[in-house]
Amino acid sequence: MDKELKEKLKGIVKTWARNNMCASCYSDMEVFVDTMEDIIDLDLMGDLLADCLDEVEYLGIKTNPEIYDEVHNMLKDDAKYWLKDYYKHRKDYDPEVIKDEF
Repeated sequence: MDKELKEKLKGIVKTWARNNMCASCYSDMEVFVDTMEDIIDLDLMGDLLADCLDEVEYLGIKTNPEIYDEVHNMLKDDAKYWLKDYYKHRKDYDPEVIKDEF
Protein backbone atom coordinates (compact mmCIF):
# COMPACT_ATOMS: atom_id res chain seq x y z
CA MET A 1 0.00 0.00 0.00
CA ASP A 2 1.47 3.34 -0.97
CA LYS A 3 1.93 6.16 1.52
CA GLU A 4 -0.75 8.39 -0.02
CA LEU A 5 -3.41 5.67 0.16
CA LYS A 6 -2.41 4.83 3.72
CA GLU A 7 -2.73 8.49 4.78
CA LYS A 8 -6.14 8.81 3.10
CA LEU A 9 -7.29 5.61 4.77
CA LYS A 10 -5.99 6.79 8.13
CA GLY A 11 -7.96 10.05 7.81
CA ILE A 12 -11.16 8.21 6.96
CA VAL A 13 -10.79 5.73 9.82
CA LYS A 14 -9.88 8.43 12.38
CA THR A 15 -12.91 10.51 11.40
CA TRP A 16 -15.18 7.48 11.46
CA ALA A 17 -13.83 6.40 14.87
CA ARG A 18 -14.26 9.90 16.30
CA ASN A 19 -17.90 9.83 15.19
CA ASN A 20 -18.66 6.25 16.25
CA MET A 21 -16.26 4.97 18.90
CA CYS A 22 -15.93 7.76 21.46
CA ALA A 23 -17.58 7.35 24.84
CA SER A 24 -20.13 10.07 24.15
CA CYS A 25 -21.47 7.90 21.28
CA TYR A 26 -22.71 5.39 23.87
CA SER A 27 -25.60 5.86 26.27
CA ASP A 28 -24.26 3.14 28.58
CA MET A 29 -20.67 3.52 29.72
CA GLU A 30 -20.44 -0.12 30.77
CA VAL A 31 -21.31 -1.18 27.21
CA PHE A 32 -18.72 1.29 25.88
CA VAL A 33 -15.95 -0.08 28.12
CA ASP A 34 -16.88 -3.70 27.35
CA THR A 35 -16.95 -3.00 23.61
CA MET A 36 -13.57 -1.25 23.58
CA GLU A 37 -12.01 -4.00 25.75
CA ASP A 38 -13.42 -6.67 23.43
CA ILE A 39 -11.87 -4.91 20.45
CA ILE A 40 -8.50 -4.58 22.17
CA ASP A 41 -8.24 -7.93 23.94
CA LEU A 42 -10.35 -10.32 21.90
CA ASP A 43 -10.27 -8.73 18.44
CA LEU A 44 -14.09 -8.63 18.45
CA MET A 45 -15.32 -5.66 16.47
CA GLY A 46 -17.89 -7.17 14.09
CA ASP A 47 -20.35 -4.44 13.20
CA LEU A 48 -17.91 -1.61 13.92
CA LEU A 49 -15.41 -2.98 11.41
CA ALA A 50 -18.12 -3.62 8.82
CA ASP A 51 -19.53 -0.10 9.24
CA CYS A 52 -16.09 1.46 8.97
CA LEU A 53 -15.27 -0.56 5.85
CA ASP A 54 -18.59 0.57 4.35
CA GLU A 55 -17.49 4.17 4.95
CA VAL A 56 -14.09 3.48 3.36
CA GLU A 57 -15.79 2.05 0.26
CA TYR A 58 -18.31 4.89 0.17
CA LEU A 59 -15.43 7.37 0.10
CA GLY A 60 -13.89 5.63 -2.90
CA ILE A 61 -11.37 3.10 -1.62
CA LYS A 62 -11.94 -0.45 -2.84
CA THR A 63 -11.46 -2.90 -0.01
CA ASN A 64 -9.21 -5.91 -0.29
CA PRO A 65 -7.45 -8.06 2.32
CA GLU A 66 -4.67 -5.49 2.75
CA ILE A 67 -7.16 -2.64 3.31
CA TYR A 68 -9.19 -4.86 5.63
CA ASP A 69 -6.11 -5.64 7.76
CA GLU A 70 -5.04 -2.00 7.85
CA VAL A 71 -8.51 -0.77 8.91
CA HIS A 72 -8.70 -3.55 11.50
CA ASN A 73 -5.38 -2.50 13.04
CA MET A 74 -6.33 1.19 12.97
CA LEU A 75 -9.63 0.50 14.73
CA LYS A 76 -7.84 -1.53 17.37
CA ASP A 77 -5.50 1.44 17.99
CA ASP A 78 -8.47 3.80 18.09
CA ALA A 79 -10.23 1.58 20.64
CA LYS A 80 -7.16 1.88 22.88
CA TYR A 81 -7.17 5.65 22.42
CA TRP A 82 -10.89 6.09 23.16
CA LEU A 83 -10.80 3.80 26.20
CA LYS A 84 -7.80 5.68 27.60
CA ASP A 85 -9.59 8.98 26.90
CA TYR A 86 -12.68 7.72 28.72
CA TYR A 87 -10.69 6.77 31.82
CA LYS A 88 -8.89 10.11 31.72
CA HIS A 89 -12.20 12.02 31.61
CA ARG A 90 -14.43 9.53 33.43
CA LYS A 91 -15.82 12.13 35.81
CA ASP A 92 -17.31 13.95 32.81
CA TYR A 93 -19.31 10.85 31.88
CA ASP A 94 -20.47 9.74 35.32
CA PRO A 95 -24.04 10.67 36.05
CA GLU A 96 -24.55 13.58 38.37
CA VAL A 97 -26.23 12.88 41.67
CA ILE A 98 -29.04 15.36 42.20
CA LYS A 99 -30.46 15.86 45.66
CA ASP A 100 -34.00 17.06 46.00
CA GLU A 101 -34.51 19.69 48.65
CA PHE A 102 -38.06 19.42 49.93
